[in-house]
Amino acid sequence: KPIEWLAELLASRDRTLAAATAKAGGLYLVEVDYPEPYAIPQVALGPLFLPPT
Repeated sequence: KPIEWLAELLASRDRTLAAATAKAGGLYLVEVDYPEPYAIPQVALGPLFLPPT
């Protein structure tokens, strides 16, 4: 689809024009990966309140 499609979809405020969606139950974010040129540091996986092993 052309790039303009998303802007038109949002402006129409009609969810029936969008693609099928999945229910949120059981879905979770595993990782966000950015291209190297952004030089965003990696964060350790796991709960942040636990000390590193």
